[in-house]
Amino acid sequence: MVFSSGLTCTFLLHVPLGYQANSSEAVILNFHGHGSNDIRQEHRSGMSLLADQQGFIAVYPQGVVGPDGRTGWATGARGRPQVNDVLFVSDLLNHLQSDLCIDPLRIHASTI
Repeated sequence: MVFSSGLTCTFLLHVPLGYQANSSEAVILNFHGHGSNDIRQEHRSGMSLLADQQGFIAVYPQGVVGPDGRTGWATGARGRPQVNDVLFVSDLLNHLQSDLCIDPLRIHASTI
């Protein structure tokens, strides 16, 4: 969990087999689509298996429920998001960097 913008934000983390705390690893943030969630995204993408094979850290941020009752990003009234997802990602990366050895030049995002 990460506290960001007054919200408790969650994410699913997959640290690859063979991770070594003294070796900087790449990170891929894998975002779910509208109405989905972090667990479904992990299963749908197969990214955790690939992370084990290729040696990177996979992170699945969880979007919050919006006014339509479904999870998503930048939720809120049209053109007026109430959730600062950019700050959430920044806070999430700071949290991960405090716990894991991450290469700041190899941070990527995906929606696979």
